[in-house]
Amino acid sequence: MKAPSGGKPYQGNGGLCPQVDLRVIMLVGMLTLCTRTFLLTWDMDLNTLDGESQPNEELDLERLELDRERAERQAKREQTFEKKRKEEEGLLKARQARANGRAVRKREQKEEEMRNVKDMERETKVRREEEGGSGTLLVHSTGDALLEDEDGDLDTQDAVRKRHQQEPRPTEDGVGGEYRSPDGWTDEAPRACDTWKEGPFGGKAQASITKAVWIQNHGNNTASQWKRQNEGVTNGKWKIHQGLRYHHTVSLARLASGSVYAAWQAAEDTEGESDQHIRMSVSRDGAKGWKQSWRLNVTQFGGALWSPVPHVDASGRLHLFYTESEGDCRRRSKPKSKWPPGGSIKMAVCLDQEPNPNSVWTEPRTIYGIEEDGWIPKMLSNKLVVLSSGEWVLPFWRENAMLAKGTWPDKQAHCRVKDVVKEGQKATNHAVPYASGLFSQDGGRTWESRGKLHDAAYPDADGWALDTKTTWLIENSVVELSNGDLKMYFRTHAGFIYQAQSSDKGMTWTEPVPTSIQNPDSKSQVVRLKPSGPLLMVFNDHKRGIIRSNHTDVKLPNKCVTLLSLAISEDDGNSWRRIGVLRGGVAPGLRFHYPWILQMGCKVLVAYSKFYVTGFKYQENDRELGLRAVHVHL
Repeated sequence: MKAPSGGKPYQGNGGLCPQVDLRVIMLVGMLTLCTRTFLLTWDMDLNTLDGESQPNEELDLERLELDRERAERQAKREQTFEKKRKEEEGLLKARQARANGRAVRKREQKEEEMRNVKDMERETKVRREEEGGSGTLLVHSTGDALLEDEDGDLDTQDAVRKRHQQEPRPTEDGVGGEYRSPDGWTDEAPRACDTWKEGPFGGKAQASITKAVWIQNHGNNTASQWKRQNEGVTNGKWKIHQGLRYHHTVSLARLASGSVYAAWQAAEDTEGESDQHIRMSVSRDGAKGWKQSWRLNVTQFGGALWSPVPHVDASGRLHLFYTESEGDCRRRSKPKSKWPPGGSIKMAVCLDQEPNPNSVWTEPRTIYGIEEDGWIPKMLSNKLVVLSSGEWVLPFWRENAMLAKGTWPDKQAHCRVKDVVKEGQKATNHAVPYASGLFSQDGGRTWESRGKLHDAAYPDADGWALDTKTTWLIENSVVELSNGDLKMYFRTHAGFIYQAQSSDKGMTWTEPVPTSIQNPDSKSQVVRLKPSGPLLMVFNDHKRGIIRSNHTDVKLPNKCVTLLSLAISEDDGNSWRRIGVLRGGVAPGLRFHYPWILQMGCKVLVAYSKFYVTGFKYQENDRELGLRAVHVHL
């Protein structure tokens, strides 16, 4: 074998192997090393992966479980939301259905009322009294001011109505405002009526309304609502809305100076509150404008004050009679406890000739206590009458109707009286109510209760009086007849005014019987016009819920008391002739009631309450409610 050029033969291993290039050997070694390194690294990676695979699988399972729970919760939320949505949709549909039903009923009721009003506005009603019916009454409208004229001249009616329906607007000075007369009104003194026999009732004359004014107005919202609504307003008419919402049972008296005083019961929100008190106002321009009212400055012993009755004695002093709730008669109601009407009859005398907010009054004196004769609250409502003999007669009544209702502490409701000896005794609904009169022969120093008129028989449609059916006799007024007898008139729920007569100064009375004057169970008042004039009655001339029109019964809106009317009797009450309607508005719950007559020469001033009963409140009429006075020429 030939050796490479320039080299020598390989001598290793005995010189048998040829010579090998060292570069090849190094390359092979490097390849071997890289291969072994790669294999070792791969083996480590496999071992690492085998060690981490188990934890990763557990994490995946946990994630899956969380996702599943989250999905379940979301599904439940969606189900709950859908259920609530369906419930709300159902409630909304039911609410809408009820609202639609109410709207339909309200629309139908309003349409019916409008039909009734239109019927009454179109009609010409002619009524003739069977007894002594020398006159007729034509009614042409049922507006707020309703005027009558016997000749039936509609053009004259419209002209008179436009002329007399003007009302004074309030100025901005004080609670209640001072109401000024419109231009053209004169402050003429009332002309004296020397005799009534040749006076306005000689022919077929009717009463004529000359003006109507506010004594005190109020809102139909609660006092707190008015406070929020009128916050910051401190002057004028608005102030009355911030304090008192309830004004009722107005009464009138005229002093020798010519000043006319009004008194009534008032409270913040509703009748019977513990802070119910008596308010007064005065007019010094013939009752055309009234000063701001004030709270009567007499001691109040914690009970509500009710139904003031003013009387001016021969010396010119103003006496005020009223009742005050006593004992434990209150109804435990929310938000305020309330007293039932009446209590002990009390009297206070003003020591100033002209009462004012700062006048001093005598300490109230109880002239007939709640504990006397039956432990039932006593009530006043009508005038004190001075008889030709000089005796004073103050009509009153006692009733337990409110106490007998189940809304009071129990069905056997009672009044515990503050009396050491009789503490704990009580008046139950078994006590018998009656009407009567308090008599004084010494100008009010001492008093005596005479006679008792218990509930009267209630005749049915055929005129039969059933023993088991009776009517109460309340809100009684008394007059002296030309022969010296006394006659008393009563409010009843029999559909008519009742009367009874006494020929022994109230010691005994005839059985009460209905008159021909219909009435919806509301207060009336009867007075003798001076001097020696006819009897004058103010009353609501319809039965409850019904007006008799053109020999047909016309249904009134619910709980409406209207047609405040005047009637005269020139034969001591044996027959009556209607001479005019003072007010005749018609609306659900609207009432013109609780009238009071004050004679001013040959004119009379008739005051009354105008408001809506509970449950009938109309925002647009809130400031057109309260105590009104109508001037009437006879």
